[in-house]
This record gives sequence, structure tokens and C-alpha cells, in this order.
Amino acid sequence: MVVADNIKNYRFYTDSKGHLLSGHEWEEYDATHEKPTGGKLPDGWPEKLEGPLVWRGQELQKTPEKYLYILDEDDKLELAGAIEKFEASDAADNLQEINKETFPLPNLGTKLELFSTELYEGIGVKLVRGFPLDEYNERQRIIGYLGISSYVGDLRDAQGINRALIHIKSIAHVPKEDRAPIAVSQQTTDPQMFHNDAGLDIVSLFVLDVPKSGGESLITSTYTIYNDLAQTRPDIISLLADPNEFEFASKSKEGGNMIQYQQGKLFSHFSTRVFIGFGDIPRDERFPPLNEKQKEAFGAFNWIGYRNTLTLPIQKGDIEYLNNLHLQHSRLGYEEDAEHRRHVARLWLRNSKYSTEIEYPKPLQAKIDQGFFPAKYHQEIPLNVQEEEDLKKKYKITSLAELYAKPR
Repeated sequence: MVVADNIKNYRFYTDSKGHLLSGHEWEEYDATHEKPTGGKLPDGWPEKLEGPLVWRGQELQKTPEKYLYILDEDDKLELAGAIEKFEASDAADNLQEINKETFPLPNLGTKLELFSTELYEGIGVKLVRGFPLDEYNERQRIIGYLGISSYVGDLRDAQGINRALIHIKSIAHVPKEDRAPIAVSQQTTDPQMFHNDAGLDIVSLFVLDVPKSGGESLITSTYTIYNDLAQTRPDIISLLADPNEFEFASKSKEGGNMIQYQQGKLFSHFSTRVFIGFGDIPRDERFPPLNEKQKEAFGAFNWIGYRNTLTLPIQKGDIEYLNNLHLQHSRLGYEEDAEHRRHVARLWLRNSKYSTEIEYPKPLQAKIDQGFFPAKYHQEIPLNVQEEEDLKKKYKITSLAELYAKPR
């Protein structure tokens, strides 16, 4: 599958046929409504959002200097010196100890700290390109990634069983009897629908290997989605903002709003997987299936997001950072073979300089408190997929609930 086919076919893609609408199906639904609908926005919500988070990817890609930074030779020299210094330090055996003090980047670090400001107060996305993977071994690559990222976010959120870092690779090519059940889209080569990761500020991906073709990262602004829907389908905004609309999420005492508007900011924090199941894991039958209005709302959010996406072709050594509170992300499908398998490492980050100033909406704060942000925890940092599998055995993981449990 070539890139052009990936982009064309996304219009007809859905994570769950019959449960989630593809872009084509949503357009057919939407065509039955007069514009705008008779619905109205929730009380106190704006007719239009303003600010740097209102952007369309097609326009943003014309000025890549706003989101792209390419490491120069001086940056690479600083990086090499910091890796060497950490490996020679007393903390070398404990990757959890990588921070701005143990990984000094006098000049590059200043730039990276400014990138963090842009993530929280600007357009919300940064791509650092040019990490020289071939100059380092497996451990040194992870040291460098953790070191660079410590300037962007000094706090690393846990990703289940104490993992401060996880590895993302497709297992779809492995015979079913030889692998664990596929439960998330990151374990396949399929495209993804837009989503937020659970209860965190910044998502970061480090590209360690690329597929044969495809796999582009997609990032979209929920502010832009909101503005489009506020003008044409305010009923969809009201549905997604209703704390009593989605029964699965409403089991939280704080309600199940998919989006919140608070102190002049729009927050989104939802993934459709919890409503439909995924891969080998079926939908939880204790909860009702999505009704037609809910399907339409998710379909609208995804397809408008895609029409305005910033598309980032991936290269080895790329490090992506995006604001998970106000943007959503996904990826295009990809083709791989034995010599070309997509492999990325992921961090969930928070910058204490900015996060302590945020008043998170209660449903989002509940997610954070539930298990993704203890003040301190013993961080497991696997260097590769096998080490991550060994962690699952160490913690005796037998279910997804255990895999994504609070840090221990």
C-alpha cells in the first residue's frame, strides 16, 4: 500500500464496522440534516474558539518551522556529550535518574524548554528530527530519548505496570496461537481513528524503525473541530459535552463528558475503544451499544479532524511531542515486511512548570488520579520489546486491567 492509497482509503476506514462511522458514512448521515441544526451549544460555551490552537494542518504544513526542528551538528555534539556523561556517572545503572541535572544540554536544552512552552501555550505540536540512531547502541538511544524529553516534560507518567516507557510494534503478523490477544490499534498495521491517550498532558513518540510504506502520524486540533461543529452541528457539541450521555464513561462519579470547556479552554479526553472493544477483545456487553446519535458524534469528530489534520511522514530518529489535552492524534495504515517493521517508543510526559497551573476538568482529573500520575513511583524502562514482555511476566499480568493498573 502506498501513501496515496492510505490517504484515499482513510475516508472509508473505521475501527469497528457497524459501531463507528467512517468518514464516508458520516458524510451521508450529515447530508440528511439542514445546516445549522436546531440544536444549540451548551450554556456558556463560545460560538467560536480563538488562539494558537485554532489551526488547519494544510495551512500549518506551509510553515514547517512552526512545528519542525532539525538537530544541527552542535546539537548532536551536545547530545553525544550528555550520553557519555550519564553513562560515566554513578546513576548510569538507573535510567529513572535521567533528568536535566544528570543529562546536561546547555544550549539544546534551552531550545527544548521553549518547545515545552509551545506545547502548552502555542500550537501544541513539535517534531524534533535528526537523532543520529546509527551512532548509538540500543541503550544509548533510550538514554538520549529520555534525556532530550526531560527538558520537554520533567515528569514521566506511568503507562501500566510501572512502565515509564513502552514499545509499540504490530503483532498482527504473529500467528494467533503464539501471541497475546490484540487489544489496541497500536498492535496492528491498520489506520487509527482520532483519540486522546488517557489522562495526561503530552504524548511523545520516538521512531526507532519505519515500515516498508505508510504509517504517517496524524495530529488534529480539537479547537478547529469545535469551531466547525459549532457553526454547523451544535447538537453534536452538546451531546459530547453531556455528562449523562455515555453510560460507560458515566460510571465515573464525575460524569462522562467527552469534551469540557473550562476557564476559556476546550479539553478532550476520549478514545472510542472503550465503547466498542478492539481486535480480539470484544465490547463490554454490560453496557449498551452506541446509539445512532452517538455514532454520528464520534464520526463527525473523527472525520472533521482528519480533513484538517497535520500529516507527519515518519523518519528514523524522529521524536514527536503533542499536547494531549487539546489535540487528538492517530496514524495512517502501513505495510511492513521482515526487514521493515514500524517500531516506536512512547513516553507520557508532564511539565511541572505548566501542569501545576492547569485546573483540569473533574472527569479528566479523575482519570489522572485513577492511576496515571503518582508523585513518585519505581519506573520500569524496558530497552526493547522482549524486556517489556519480561516485565509482564515479572508482574504476573493476566488481563488488560492488570496491565494498565496503578504504579506499584
